[in-house]
Amino acid sequence: MINKYTSNYLRIAIVPQKRCLVQTWIGYITSEEYRDGQRKSLEIFEENKCQYFISDTTNACPLTEEDLDWVTANITPKLMEAGLKALDFVVPSNVYTKITLEMLEEKDQAVNMIDMNFFGTLESALNSIADY
Repeated sequence: MINKYTSNYLRIAIVPQKRCLVQTWIGYITSEEYRDGQRKSLEIFEENKCQYFISDTTNACPLTEEDLDWVTANITPKLMEAGLKALDFVVPSNVYTKITLEMLEEKDQAVNMIDMNFFGTLESALNSIADY
């Protein structure tokens, strides 16, 4: 994994041999931080010609419905235009964040028809993607 960006609430890395971006959220974030993080992730995804996107939400906080609507309308379509094949999540033990992710899955699949998968660990998510 090659680190591409780090802040106090987000780490973004790529796994070149899998053409995969790994986004790792760290604790509580504001709506502005979430949106900035998604924009940065999109930028790195495009720059590195990734095809897979893993969001590790193990330590993430729940999101607002407004942020879910925003990412569905503004980020996911651009990821798909850039060549996204699958959007995978490492799910947390926090029940509220799990519910948020289920809501995102419903919204994204209804609007963008994207392949989404859920995993218990980052390792299992990465292992599901064949090497390039």
